[in-house]
Amino acid sequence: MSSPPRSPERWTVGRLLEWTAPFFKQKGIDSARLDAEVLLAHVLNLPRLHLYTGYDRPLQQAELDAFRALVKRRAAREPVAYITGAKGFHEIDLKVDKRVLIPRPETEMIVERARALQPSRFADLGTGSGAIALALLKALPAATALATDVSADALAVARENAAALGLAERVTFREGRFFEPFLGERFSLIATNPPYVENDAVLDPDVKAFEPHVALFAGADGLAAIRTILQDARGVLSPGGTLLVEHGKGQGEAICRIARELGFEGIHDHQDAAGIDRLFEAKTKGS
Repeated sequence: MSSPPRSPERWTVGRLLEWTAPFFKQKGIDSARLDAEVLLAHVLNLPRLHLYTGYDRPLQQAELDAFRALVKRRAAREPVAYITGAKGFHEIDLKVDKRVLIPRPETEMIVERARALQPSRFADLGTGSGAIALALLKALPAATALATDVSADALAVARENAAALGLAERVTFREGRFFEPFLGERFSLIATNPPYVENDAVLDPDVKAFEPHVALFAGADGLAAIRTILQDARGVLSPGGTLLVEHGKGQGEAICRIARELGFEGIHDHQDAAGIDRLFEAKTKGS
């Protein structure tokens, strides 16, 4: 199978889903049924759950052609979020494309933990699509933010998202590597989802072939970016300020050890929904 066959028979919503899900499974796609539903809902401009109330609805030829084109892209392992150009994250919807990493559910942990700290102003280091900064601004109506990224292309996407969400006046975007764009400012909270994948890691083709490598890879052990962040964050955080860092599976112990050696306090590693250490938290010494 390569695409829904062209035939005089009418293709209904249900028939297309029943054809497409097994086809995606043959291509090694684990989320085959979900992906088929998301793509078809996108073509029909419907909420995904509405597909089941219109299961017997026949597609027009233009709709079928559009869906066939998207199925072909997904079969080539292009991520669904890039195909649809959108990704839900926390309580917001974001534009995403190949210029930015696709926000993951695990990263919502940063937003939830940061929200509990109630910062009036915070920084998002390596903002990408703007996911962390914009979701936290949405959750904290009085807060403002600085969001930085080494990629000018990523910042362009983040600015579009800020404007679309009505948050542009509350966030400042700056280009630069690590803490270079901070210009001597200090923050009570810095949140970051930095690159943390080992250079030789075996990745899903959806990720390796399509997502920006600058946002993924970080040296032989995946800790190159995090080491730099831990080292330099002490000069950017206010006394008693909090650093939140997402990291990969199995990296928490090493990160906590580095943080202790650098003099951080209140060190804690939070687990994600799968019970995997995922979110490092630490504070600088108080005044």
